[in-house]
Amino acid sequence: MRLFISITFSNAFIEVIDDIIKIIKPRILRGSYVRRENLHLTLVFVGESDRLEDISRICREAMRKDMLSPVWLRLKGIGKFKSSDGDIIWLGVDDSPALSWYVSRLEDKLISEGFDIQKREFFPHITLVRRVKGFKILKMVIPPVEMKVSKISILRSEVVSGVRVYTEVDKIDLPRRFR
Repeated sequence: MRLFISITFSNAFIEVIDDIIKIIKPRILRGSYVRRENLHLTLVFVGESDRLEDISRICREAMRKDMLSPVWLRLKGIGKFKSSDGDIIWLGVDDSPALSWYVSRLEDKLISEGFDIQKREFFPHITLVRRVKGFKILKMVIPPVEMKVSKISILRSEVVSGVRVYTEVDKIDLPRRFR
């Protein structure tokens, strides 16, 4: 299974993201939009693994021991990554110290248990459009919306009938004191 650890969003948060996509869509000549049900914030990309139980255990242990405060997601701006097959348009998320700390601990614990992941600086963002041609970054006011994180999801990525599908295969609720 191709797995990653992520945060999925409330319907209200997704509605705001949809509104932002509607604003940028007329400014994009060509691109592949992330399906509404696939919108997420990746914390750690695990890749191919059949060790779901180990990943779930590591997420739970890291959360119990290392989560120091509640996590809030706040949207902050539009950006793009350059890519040879077309740019990637993303929506930025304010970097939460609690979330960055948790991601770092997750990476350390996964590596210590033999997972082949790349430890890198955490840059929280939500991918909106892939393989983009013809888009210039625009300055736009992002609505002051935030979402309190209540769970971490482990998602499986697969292609079904030519469509990318992300399926939640496990969820880890944050401790009650943070929800």
